Amino acid sequence: MNSKCVQRLYMLREAGTMCLQSNQEPINARVGAPTLLVVDDREVALSINGKCFPVGKGSIVFMRPESTYEISYTGQRKKLLLPYVQYDMYLCSRWDGDAVTFELAHTELPINGVLSVGVNKKVMSWFRDLRECWIGTREMDDANELLRLLSNTIFKGAIQAGSARQDITLEQLLAYIHEHFDRDISRTKIAQLTGFNPRYFSVWFRKQMGWTFTEYVSRIRINEVKKQLLTSEHTISHIAHLVGYADGLYLSRKFKQVTGMTPSQFRDMPVPRRIVCLQFAGDLLALGITPVAVDKSYLRNSLLLSPEWEGVIELDLDHPSLNDWAALQADLVIAPTYVDPKLSELLETAGPLITIEADKLDRIEEVRLFGKLLKLEKQAEAWIADYRQKGSQARRQLAPLIHAGDTVGVYEIRDDEHLYIWNHTTRGAYNLYKLIGLKPPERVRKEVLECHRHLYIHESVLAEYAADHMFVVVPEEEGWLDKMKQSISRHPIWSTLSAYQYQRIYFIRLEDFWHSEGLALERQLQVQQDILSATSLI
Repeated sequence: MNSKCVQRLYMLREAGTMCLQSNQEPINARVGAPTLLVVDDREVALSINGKCFPVGKGSIVFMRPESTYEISYTGQRKKLLLPYVQYDMYLCSRWDGDAVTFELAHTELPINGVLSVGVNKKVMSWFRDLRECWIGTREMDDANELLRLLSNTIFKGAIQAGSARQDITLEQLLAYIHEHFDRDISRTKIAQLTGFNPRYFSVWFRKQMGWTFTEYVSRIRINEVKKQLLTSEHTISHIAHLVGYADGLYLSRKFKQVTGMTPSQFRDMPVPRRIVCLQFAGDLLALGITPVAVDKSYLRNSLLLSPEWEGVIELDLDHPSLNDWAALQADLVIAPTYVDPKLSELLETAGPLITIEADKLDRIEEVRLFGKLLKLEKQAEAWIADYRQKGSQARRQLAPLIHAGDTVGVYEIRDDEHLYIWNHTTRGAYNLYKLIGLKPPERVRKEVLECHRHLYIHESVLAEYAADHMFVVVPEEEGWLDKMKQSISRHPIWSTLSAYQYQRIYFIRLEDFWHSEGLALERQLQVQQDILSATSLI
């Protein structure tokens, strides 16, 4: 262990499952260590230190040491098993040569309650792995790293200010790699940065990503080389330095190893017009390019673009091996960076592949990027000018209808008593905030827009994030809209919001607003403008 880098240690105290029987007497107990508990049923009643906490399917509950809780189950199953983990956390308080002092750090723990993060397969696998560490079927040495992963994910990497080590989630780690791939970014350095043992980091990274760390960084660099070749006149040597390679010769060897062609051959390809895309179709359509094939889920969740889909081939990514990729004969294949390695290899049989980070670029700059890639810069600037003009018209039309100081927000209801609050990049939020210039609620501005992240909250705290005008995203399912309206009218929180009382809750279809890119964003603007201009809204 490198004591200069590791500032935080976790020690597993216990891991297992709590068993609740239907209609049994409530369990009353005290926790002696920080405790995480997964509650996977709505029929569980929980109080901590006498305060009731609403829990739902997939909730994670945190309890501080010395807390007393009461929990009961009124569901229909004979028994309910709730995974739990108890642990201690230590911070490095002094380092003197080879001597390191760690002290218990309970003061840094969050308060008791339900955490604003959902349970997924990854989180559950960590609970299971920690239980295996506790019962001895897995090495106890792994517990520190597993607890670090679990803690980083559910507490969003809250760390001691000035710490030499950063507690970061996989998503944050990948963002860091994408931002720093052009520098010295060795496996050992990243392992130290995240507090992992380098050997464990290698195993963990490959398990998560399907590529080794070195392969992943090489793919990012080669992908950037492709974009530079298509959008600039830089020499191969200059591009090599831009992406973190020592010289152009090494870049050329690496490029051919990955793509099967030299950088010069890639640059000399005809301007792409026959394009396959898994995402970003709205950007292509804004430039007048209709892709030959698109992911079928994208097509079905972009209903505002449905007039453009005639003749477009649907790609089945649920069963990618069934697609005849080679027959597509694409000049270019465009995909988001998060596609897994196996799918990337299949995509490359259809044509040269370029990946773009989804939800990363400003929506206008994304259109500009595709204009450069496809040598359609004039078309891109023409679309941008027209889009901005439509935004100005919307601003003038809405100015007398929205009171000065009124706030606007975009929310998506989930069926587990949680909501998403969206940033600029999706669900049409870019139109409202960046194009028209409407005002978000203060907490949405600080915690979502300024941080460039989506926020997942429980309904119990909705009032703290609510806007005067609330666009609520709901799926197009039979009876779902009526169900939502009725539910909100009876809901103890929703029904008290000023947006509800003044009839300013506006329901929009998820299938119209799933993707907000280029032409889709333009058509979403018209929907939003019509809704805000209407006299009878719900």
